[in-house]
Amino acid sequence: YDKDHGFEHVRRDCPRAPMSIYGARLSALLDSGAELNTIRLKTAQVAGLVVTSMPQEMAASRMQAANGTYEDFAGMV
Repeated sequence: YDKDHGFEHVRRDCPRAPMSIYGARLSALLDSGAELNTIRLKTAQVAGLVVTSMPQEMAASRMQAANGTYEDFAGMV
């Protein structure tokens, strides 16, 4: 944990930073090489974010996580 900058290093030194969305305090993984930003559905709901349906052309899309597993997209915020 880097108290000076508020960063927490976990899992092979992946940097995380404290953040808040509409007052909900969260921890975010910093990934400067990511092609898109994602948030778990439960986390989005806790933060009060509105989740809308995926556009038809993206409805069947899946993402590959850093650990090699595949996940469906629940929607967009």
